Amino acid sequence: MKKAGILLAVLAAAILLKTQVWDRLTRPSAAENNLDRAYSITEIQSAADDLYSGFGLLPEDFEWEAACRESYYQAAETGSEYDYYLELCRLTAQLQDGHTTVIPPKGSDLLGNLPLALCHIEGEYYVRETLDAEELPLLSRLTKVNGSDVHAYFQGHVAPYVGVQTPDTQEERWANFLCTQGEQGSEVTLEFELPDGTEKELTYTYKELGLFDMGGHESQLVFQCGEEQLYDSDAFGLYRLESGTPTEESILVVQVKTLTADPTAFREEYEQEILSRLSGVKGCILDFRTSGGGNSLNGMTVLAPFVPDETIRTVGGGSSLYQLQDSRLMTLAWFQSMDSDTLYRLGLDGQTLQNMRELYPDEVFDTGSQMLEGRYCVEESDFSALLELDEGDYPFQGLPKCSTPVTVLFSHFSGSAVDTTADYANAWGLTTIGTHTAGATGNLMVVPLCTGYAVTFSGSRQIASDGTDIQNNGVQPRIEVPVSLEAFRTGRDACLERAAEELEQMASGALTE
Repeated sequence: MKKAGILLAVLAAAILLKTQVWDRLTRPSAAENNLDRAYSITEIQSAADDLYSGFGLLPEDFEWEAACRESYYQAAETGSEYDYYLELCRLTAQLQDGHTTVIPPKGSDLLGNLPLALCHIEGEYYVRETLDAEELPLLSRLTKVNGSDVHAYFQGHVAPYVGVQTPDTQEERWANFLCTQGEQGSEVTLEFELPDGTEKELTYTYKELGLFDMGGHESQLVFQCGEEQLYDSDAFGLYRLESGTPTEESILVVQVKTLTADPTAFREEYEQEILSRLSGVKGCILDFRTSGGGNSLNGMTVLAPFVPDETIRTVGGGSSLYQLQDSRLMTLAWFQSMDSDTLYRLGLDGQTLQNMRELYPDEVFDTGSQMLEGRYCVEESDFSALLELDEGDYPFQGLPKCSTPVTVLFSHFSGSAVDTTADYANAWGLTTIGTHTAGATGNLMVVPLCTGYAVTFSGSRQIASDGTDIQNNGVQPRIEVPVSLEAFRTGRDACLERAAEELEQMASGALTE
């Protein structure tokens, strides 16, 4: 009897397996794609439930479960790959998180570029980069998209797919979405008011990404750096504001291009190539306005030589001015769990993770793993203390101090690690100038999906040293200098000019004393 039962069980399993295999073989590929697309929505829902830290910032009547349920059916019914991409953008944008992005599969040719780039200045959109200046001159103003007023078009056809809510940053993201996230091979009709006042209508086809990497384009920079370049690398640029100025009368501009480098290598380059040249000059401008973010420790490295150690140790608790609230995991442990393809999308490699291992104690990773597995209750322990490094562990400690007067620039173009770097600069008493930062910060979570896509969002809610949420607010500079249309048209930089004026006053004050 027992043997017969086993045989029946085996027979039933074989029949079930055969049915599943036959169903798989005979199921139309489109139907299978739609099932995978629907399932990917459940993956996003589950990951956000466990990892997303910004639910407390959303409107009280927002229902994430209902949004996912609707998106589940929408994804299952998408008629094309691009429609599915837009549905992922639409769902994640509802989190209202500046870190939300949708990453197509590696090697995908889904998205395309327009042969132009826009910037948002004083409420309008202007051409700042073009592959054909004769056809479309720089500084032309975009007025219509596919026959609709540009502002109405962005509100109705772009805003639903962009998560960030910070003013100015939001409009910049809308413009970027139009120019870089269309379906490759599709067309869009744009109408412009040219600099001479005439109107022009142009129809473009979205082509492969990286059009501007091939050169041959013309651009009008929103931000200037200086007249004389002294040094250039992936991480830094160093410029003399006015070429030919004697060293003692010179103002040098340090362009911080990115904060993504390994902290040790970043510090070495900064100390040897940048900091060593800042002594004996009239003033220095630390420019973070175009930095996309990275590691806030690198931001602290740039600032630390100009701040007394006592200030760094005491202000805001020293180790971290911003607070982590409602964080669902340890970011480092999350990175540790990722496969090589996902790390590739983040630009991380094995050495970066090894450096993290050496920098933080095992307890950080162990706790993070427990949190990922649901075996760790946040309320039971102040886990943020685990991220506090011991004296001497910070990559910026031991850097030589610099007595050169300094100003710090940031803008609504710069966010993530620059958000927190700007908060450090304010709290440490430095003169900060520009516009508010992007308000798009928090430990970046990457969620791989069964369809080959990945989505990102913030894994921590960060509070500035003044107690305000950084997300969708940004950090305000001490001196606000908006991007000026008049300066943009004439190739000037009002923010850089104001920074130079502040340094001149500092130098005059020092001479008076």
